[in-house]
Amino acid sequence: MSVRALVLADTDSYVKWGATLAATAPWTSRLAVLDGHAAPSRRQVADAVDGSGFDVEQVTWTDADALRELLTAWRPDVLVLAVRAHAVPPVLRLLDDAPGRPVVLTGVAGVCVPVQWYDVNLRRGADVFVVHSRRERRDLVAVAARHDVPHRVALATLPFLRVAARRPVEVGAGRGAVAAPPAPDGPVVFAPQSLVPHDDAGRERVLRGLATAVRPGREVHVKVRSRAGEVEAHRGAGDYAALLARLHADGATPEGLRVVDGPMSQHLRGASGFVTVGSSAALEAVAAGVPAVVLTDLGVDDAHLNSVFVGSGLLGTLADVAHGRFRSVDRGWAHDNYFHDPAADDWQTQVEHLLAERARHGLPAPARVPTTLGNRVRGVYYRLDALAPWRGTALEPLERLLLAAARRLNRAVLHLR
Repeated sequence: MSVRALVLADTDSYVKWGATLAATAPWTSRLAVLDGHAAPSRRQVADAVDGSGFDVEQVTWTDADALRELLTAWRPDVLVLAVRAHAVPPVLRLLDDAPGRPVVLTGVAGVCVPVQWYDVNLRRGADVFVVHSRRERRDLVAVAARHDVPHRVALATLPFLRVAARRPVEVGAGRGAVAAPPAPDGPVVFAPQSLVPHDDAGRERVLRGLATAVRPGREVHVKVRSRAGEVEAHRGAGDYAALLARLHADGATPEGLRVVDGPMSQHLRGASGFVTVGSSAALEAVAAGVPAVVLTDLGVDDAHLNSVFVGSGLLGTLADVAHGRFRSVDRGWAHDNYFHDPAADDWQTQVEHLLAERARHGLPAPARVPTTLGNRVRGVYYRLDALAPWRGTALEPLERLLLAAARRLNRAVLHLR
């Protein structure tokens, strides 16, 4: 049976995840970008689809009204909701009147350990929740069971690791690198994470530490995903390019520490080492055979998004980076975390079962988030941010005001945790 899939993405990281996931399936797939308040630029989309088989020229840009028309006209068999969790409920409401609704997949674009309750809760309307490691599957099932939220959880190899890998990743017993050796004379690549460090002081500390790794003939590249005026899935505390420009102006950092952009896979091909505080790009480095350091200087915990790397063999410090002491991954950790045997992947099998059920009996309406006063209020924010329904109308200033207030409140809650 020929299967048609629509991949709907709302940010640069989700474009990358959705495009590379769909590219691994034997489907006729179409990629659409939801033009909400976190929509990526055309340049970001081009970077995100690099190596996926999708062409930025073929991407459809859609608002809520056009998406409803697209779903009705194209009638996909599978809808890949490659969107942030809070965008899932308002998009699923567009399926309410759609005959023969598609099988709906969702997932987190990268590492989802620790599993967040809001992901489990807001994504409940999907038929399949895709995870990327045995550990993620265990943890998500446990959180869903604790809150009595049913989820069909399926395993997939993190799709963009296939793009990063120089050769198939091999995982066995014991310690050691899992892929080909790095380029010894290449730059060190640092991948920032939008949410950590939480403030400019922490980011400046990281930049000053990275500066000590610069050597004659060896640069350190801060590989960002967005330029000025562009947005990412998570809105961070500061702009690395602006911070570094200030440090350069003060003479505090060498010119060999510089900001770059473009597809991560291209930067890793020539890298001698990789550094991050907590980005899932560390997994891309492992796949590409580039030795890595996941920084512990600011802490190792859920708040710094690096607790998943405990036991990986990758934890280290800025001093290690300065002295070139990069790490290779622990194979036992890798087997349980993102580098399992691809034969264990079952997400396509689960989709096939659901497609067969859809053909026989149709699918039930997607599950809804419970109707409470709090969920109703939050739902208004979710819809405004994800779908931007008032853009271009007289209500657009009010929409932006409400969104700004909601984001400030959200940041305050995060700092109180």
